[in-house]
Amino acid sequence: MSLTVATLAQLRTSAGATLLAEATARAGDDLVRTTAALRATGQDPELVAAALTTVRLRQRAAVRLGEPAHRMFFTPDGAEQITRPAVAAHRATRLCRHLAGRGPLLRGRR
Repeated sequence: MSLTVATLAQLRTSAGATLLAEATARAGDDLVRTTAALRATGQDPELVAAALTTVRLRQRAAVRLGEPAHRMFFTPDGAEQITRPAVAAHRATRLCRHLAGRGPLLRGRR
Protein backbone atom coordinates (compact mmCIF):
# COMPACT_ATOMS: atom_id res chain seq x y z
CA MET A 1 0.00 0.00 0.00
CA SER A 2 1.46 3.30 -1.01
CA LEU A 3 0.74 6.48 0.86
CA THR A 4 -1.10 8.82 -1.49
CA VAL A 5 -1.58 12.54 -0.98
CA ALA A 6 -5.27 11.95 -0.27
CA THR A 7 -4.53 9.24 2.29
CA LEU A 8 -1.88 11.41 3.94
CA ALA A 9 -4.42 14.22 4.18
CA GLN A 10 -6.85 11.84 5.91
CA LEU A 11 -4.19 10.64 8.35
CA ARG A 12 -3.41 14.25 9.26
CA THR A 13 -6.98 14.93 10.45
CA SER A 14 -7.99 14.46 14.07
CA ALA A 15 -9.74 11.19 13.14
CA GLY A 16 -6.60 10.05 11.32
CA ALA A 17 -4.44 10.96 14.31
CA THR A 18 -6.74 8.89 16.52
CA LEU A 19 -6.45 5.96 14.11
CA LEU A 20 -2.65 6.29 14.09
CA ALA A 21 -2.62 6.38 17.90
CA GLU A 22 -4.72 3.21 18.05
CA ALA A 23 -2.53 1.50 15.47
CA THR A 24 0.59 2.54 17.40
CA ALA A 25 -0.86 1.21 20.67
CA ARG A 26 -1.44 -2.16 18.99
CA ALA A 27 1.90 -2.25 17.16
CA GLY A 28 3.14 -5.31 19.03
CA ASP A 29 -0.08 -7.27 18.57
CA ASP A 30 -0.94 -9.76 15.84
CA LEU A 31 -1.29 -7.87 12.55
CA VAL A 32 -4.42 -9.73 11.40
CA ARG A 33 -6.22 -9.11 14.70
CA THR A 34 -5.11 -5.48 14.75
CA THR A 35 -6.31 -4.93 11.20
CA ALA A 36 -9.67 -6.56 11.98
CA ALA A 37 -10.10 -4.54 15.17
CA LEU A 38 -9.34 -1.24 13.45
CA ARG A 39 -11.64 -2.05 10.53
CA ALA A 40 -14.39 -3.03 12.96
CA THR A 41 -14.48 0.59 14.15
CA GLY A 42 -15.87 1.52 10.72
CA GLN A 43 -12.62 2.87 9.30
CA ASP A 44 -11.95 2.66 5.57
CA PRO A 45 -9.81 -0.45 4.90
CA GLU A 46 -7.33 1.56 2.81
CA LEU A 47 -6.93 4.11 5.59
CA VAL A 48 -6.37 1.32 8.12
CA ALA A 49 -3.70 -0.18 5.85
CA ALA A 50 -2.06 3.23 5.47
CA ALA A 51 -2.07 3.76 9.24
CA LEU A 52 -0.52 0.36 9.90
CA THR A 53 2.10 0.95 7.21
CA THR A 54 2.88 4.37 8.67
CA VAL A 55 3.33 2.89 12.14
CA ARG A 56 5.65 0.19 10.77
CA LEU A 57 7.75 2.71 8.84
CA ARG A 58 7.93 5.02 11.87
CA GLN A 59 9.24 2.15 13.98
CA ARG A 60 11.94 1.40 11.40
CA ALA A 61 12.85 5.08 11.11
CA ALA A 62 13.00 5.52 14.90
CA VAL A 63 16.04 3.24 15.03
CA ARG A 64 17.97 5.94 13.18
CA LEU A 65 16.11 9.14 13.98
CA GLY A 66 14.84 8.51 17.48
CA GLU A 67 11.66 10.05 18.86
CA PRO A 68 11.06 12.58 16.03
CA ALA A 69 10.35 9.69 13.66
CA HIS A 70 7.09 8.96 15.48
CA ARG A 71 5.66 12.26 14.22
CA MET A 72 6.80 11.90 10.60
CA PHE A 73 5.40 10.26 7.50
CA PHE A 74 7.63 8.06 5.33
CA THR A 75 7.57 6.15 2.10
CA PRO A 76 9.22 2.72 2.21
CA ASP A 77 12.10 4.03 0.08
CA GLY A 78 12.47 7.10 2.26
CA ALA A 79 12.60 5.01 5.42
CA GLU A 80 15.33 2.85 3.87
CA GLN A 81 17.48 5.86 3.02
CA ILE A 82 17.44 7.59 6.40
CA THR A 83 20.84 8.55 7.74
CA ARG A 84 21.49 9.09 11.43
CA PRO A 85 21.61 12.82 12.23
CA ALA A 86 25.23 12.71 13.45
CA VAL A 87 26.37 10.96 10.26
CA ALA A 88 24.39 13.38 8.08
CA ALA A 89 25.92 16.37 9.90
CA HIS A 90 29.43 14.94 9.44
CA ARG A 91 28.85 14.39 5.73
CA ALA A 92 27.35 17.86 5.32
CA THR A 93 30.40 19.40 7.01
CA ARG A 94 32.73 17.52 4.68
CA LEU A 95 30.72 18.60 1.67
CA CYS A 96 30.75 22.25 2.79
CA ARG A 97 34.51 22.14 3.32
CA HIS A 98 34.98 20.60 -0.10
CA LEU A 99 32.79 23.20 -1.78
CA ALA A 100 34.68 25.96 0.02
CA GLY A 101 37.92 24.52 -1.36
CA ARG A 102 39.28 23.53 2.03
CA GLY A 103 39.60 19.82 1.62
CA PRO A 104 38.92 16.66 -0.35
CA LEU A 105 35.38 15.35 -0.43
CA LEU A 106 36.47 11.73 -0.30
CA ARG A 107 39.39 10.40 1.66
CA GLY A 108 42.49 9.77 -0.39
CA ARG A 109 41.40 11.97 -3.26
CA ARG A 110 42.55 15.45 -4.06
